[in-house]
Amino acid sequence: MIHALDWPQWQGPDRNAISQETGLLQEWPSQGPPLARRIEGLGGGASAPAIVNGRIFGMSHRGDDEVVWAHSEKDGSELWVARIGPAHQQGMRQSQEGPG
Repeated sequence: MIHALDWPQWQGPDRNAISQETGLLQEWPSQGPPLARRIEGLGGGASAPAIVNGRIFGMSHRGDDEVVWAHSEKDGSELWVARIGPAHQQGMRQSQEGPG
């Protein structure tokens, strides 16, 4: 199993959008990279996930609530979810749903 470095905040560990990983592709295959994970039911939102110690953390809208959640990096299963407040309705057209 390949283990990637943590990406604990927006744009990575140093907030410069530069990965310290080695062996990365220099050019994408025509069909794109293989899908590593698909998780259904996260809810809408514009916040970026953070990946730390084998957990994927994020925020989203679910129904009338804004929530913060954690999923397993290994299998995608939800570890926990917590309501943080009522869903905020965005006024900007590019982000009509979810925390940003």
